[in-house]
Amino acid sequence: MVHNAIRFSIGIIFLIAFLAPAPAQEFYKKPETTAEFWRYMNHEIELGQYKVAAGYLKGFIAKNPSDEELLQMQEKEGSSAFLRLLTIPELKAEAKPLVERVDALVRKHLSDRKRLDALIQLLNESQQERAYAIAQLKRSGADAMPALIDALERSSNDLDMHAAILGVLPLLDKSTVPPLLAALDTNDAALRSELIDVIRKRAEKDATPYLWYLSASPKQPDALRKKASATLAAFLGLRANSLPSAKTALTQEAEKYYQHRVAFLPPDKPVIWQWDGKQLVSQTVTPSQAEEHYGLRFAREALELDPTYRPAQVIFLSIALDKGVERAGLDQPLAKGALPLRELLTSVNPGLVIAVLDKALQEHRLPVILATVRGLGELANVQATRSSGRALPVLVRALHYPDRRVQMGAVDAQLRIPVQPEPLASARVVDILRRLVMADPVSKVLVADFNLDRANMIASGVKTAGFEPVVVRTGKQALAALAQSGDFDAVLVNADIPDPMLPGLVGQLRADVNSGLLPLLIMTMPDRVGPLERQLERYPNTYVVPISDDSRDLKNVLSARISEAMGKPLTEAERKDYAARSIEWLARLARGEVPGYDIQPAAGAILKALHVKELAGLAVEAAGRLRGREPQSALATLVLDANQPEGLRSAASIELCRHIEQFGLLLTSAQAKALGELYAGLPDSKLKANVSLVIGTLRPDARQTGERLQQFNPGLASPAKPEPAPAPPKGEKGNPSGLSG
Repeated sequence: MVHNAIRFSIGIIFLIAFLAPAPAQEFYKKPETTAEFWRYMNHEIELGQYKVAAGYLKGFIAKNPSDEELLQMQEKEGSSAFLRLLTIPELKAEAKPLVERVDALVRKHLSDRKRLDALIQLLNESQQERAYAIAQLKRSGADAMPALIDALERSSNDLDMHAAILGVLPLLDKSTVPPLLAALDTNDAALRSELIDVIRKRAEKDATPYLWYLSASPKQPDALRKKASATLAAFLGLRANSLPSAKTALTQEAEKYYQHRVAFLPPDKPVIWQWDGKQLVSQTVTPSQAEEHYGLRFAREALELDPTYRPAQVIFLSIALDKGVERAGLDQPLAKGALPLRELLTSVNPGLVIAVLDKALQEHRLPVILATVRGLGELANVQATRSSGRALPVLVRALHYPDRRVQMGAVDAQLRIPVQPEPLASARVVDILRRLVMADPVSKVLVADFNLDRANMIASGVKTAGFEPVVVRTGKQALAALAQSGDFDAVLVNADIPDPMLPGLVGQLRADVNSGLLPLLIMTMPDRVGPLERQLERYPNTYVVPISDDSRDLKNVLSARISEAMGKPLTEAERKDYAARSIEWLARLARGEVPGYDIQPAAGAILKALHVKELAGLAVEAAGRLRGREPQSALATLVLDANQPEGLRSAASIELCRHIEQFGLLLTSAQAKALGELYAGLPDSKLKANVSLVIGTLRPDARQTGERLQQFNPGLASPAKPEPAPAPPKGEKGNPSGLSG
């Protein structure tokens, strides 16, 4: 039936070819058929009468043309006849559903398997029928390939049919290349060999990556390897014996996908073709998924040729981590968002993980850095803390990478590895913990402008845009604010900032280990934007924008630039979690659980945390080990504060006692007196018992000691009940004394 329909279509096409186009018609009668409505509409479009044309389009749609009519129109006039309607404002709204319907019909028609099988049968018929079949198969493009490859496999014993099908493959358009290459994965070695011949006839140099494995794999027949090598040599202009190593070439190909250097068609919705073991199948994916698919494919083939080849191992794991973290989210641990990837990361040689981290740090690949740093924390491998040649250890470099997620992960990893830290690492760990404890759980934007009125106007717009602004007036103040805490997500700097001026300030900001990758927006007058952009173009994440205090503009530009720089801004939950983990580490370091770290530089952050409900408990522990008068005074203040929870005050009493015993009495006389009064006024409780320990450490003099001894009163014990009197002898009931009257 399909066969007859195709023959009928051939006749119709030739009939149309002999018919001259209708001359310009006089549109004097009301259109009645779909063909008339369509013709009238096109006529009015040619005249520029778009409103009238819109009326005819509505009439055409109201007639509800059949699928067959629409397909005939599309085949005769092409898809452009429908697509152009979308370019005319008066017709666009009505045309959109029609265009979508035609597009779906055409795709379904061109990929219809019965139609394709019937066309393939015509390839071995008359010259006229073969020409028609080839033309129709060309229309189907890539959609024709599954049927053609299947027919090739089935026709291995029909030489004429097999040759007819092979003969059409070189004639098809570029869209058929991806499925043609995917078919090289067939289990039929003879078919693979024939497809290589087709590729060479077509001079499809895009096939080069797919030929490397076939040219070198011992699993392939010798003749096939030689044919693949000869084709590669022809495409590359080399002799077959001068070809580079296949594993090297495959690794380089995988690297292209990792570095986003491969363009896909269509760019936004690439189609992946694969051999599923029996047939060709296709899947529409995102560009990122396509990069992952092809990158891992070529890296895997390189590893199949040589499983020990380190460059292939590095690129394979890099791609897997990059895409795995992308799916899971930068704010999610692999154990939650990509468990199989976490298991892979912790099961490979730690040296490979270190090599991947080294590469990612050099290339600023944030997802890979995050994944490997977190993985090294779980592996607790000492090698990550050791230098390789002149380079700093990878974990030390990660500690200095200007991203808070990376820094937190690197701190976790460094502190879990049982090794004495390098001085550079220990100081940096404590500084990161200090900054994260000091950070507020809000997204802050630093506004640096010497003109305070203008700065406040911009800050108001920043606040309305959803960020917390912090205003400074000089470059020096900006650097100090950024060094103080880790809660800034962007920096706005007026181009005329003083001390230091803009060129020096930008250089320092971009070299800073904490803020080096934060989006830096230079605000200036519109006429200076271009020159400043050229001056600052070498700096990453640095943008020049016109001065604006409009909250919508600020929200759009800040949100976009923060996302570009950080992948995803830190959430409030992440900020709170980082602060909690940081104070926990500081408390553990203070207790000496991890030797080699001096927490004294974080004293200010620890004492600030005494007043943060979620952090105060651990901050008390850390404060008790800090040197100096200020920690002792802060603990005493906490003990004396009746507004604080009793449990926290009780814990602070213990740490205050410890501090006095270790560092001596550093309290003022007023504080010591207040502690004594507190003790005297407290009811019996755990708090009073702990405060009494503090009182004991205050070393009272002889008079104070005597007074406190006098104040001690254990209270009188309740008198014992008297022993009951012995019962009187019989007959002396009324004379208990035993005396006579």
